Amino acid sequence: MDVAHAASAAFAAESASAPEPADTAVTVDLGPAPATVRAMEMEITLPDEVPVMTLPEVAFFPQALMPLHIFEPRYRAMLRDVLATNRLFAIAGIDAKRRNNLGALEPSHRIASVGIVRACQANSNGTSNLLLQGLCGVEIPAILTDEPYRRIHVRALSSLPGATADENETL
Repeated sequence: MDVAHAASAAFAAESASAPEPADTAVTVDLGPAPATVRAMEMEITLPDEVPVMTLPEVAFFPQALMPLHIFEPRYRAMLRDVLATNRLFAIAGIDAKRRNNLGALEPSHRIASVGIVRACQANSNGTSNLLLQGLCGVEIPAILTDEPYRRIHVRALSSLPGATADENETL
């Protein structure tokens, strides 16, 4: 069984036995320790660097779910590595204003979101379908490498609470 099938089977087993969480709030601790994200009753420590997928005209937010079809060889390699480790990678939009700069390969916006692979299905042709859940917004201070896929240094961004529950109820 390959990594994607094993991860998908593990996710399915975990989902079947775990009760639905009532609270899926995401918080980020920006203290001296690495940022910690609480999602669905688990803590996830945000590493200093993560792989990133740059996509045109995309916005990915914390707690949002994004289905993705992985077909490019670089992203297939990225997915294999992500599933074998912490299941985390970022989604960044391509900065159209900098796209035509010479030497700029898929220039990303400086703000992205890190997500966790919640489910992944490998296809017989080597592609994969996955569901990524946003965990937190991040700043991209530096691109570390583009080979074999892009890896970025990240710094977690704090999220301020929006409206109160009572204010939301009046909407």
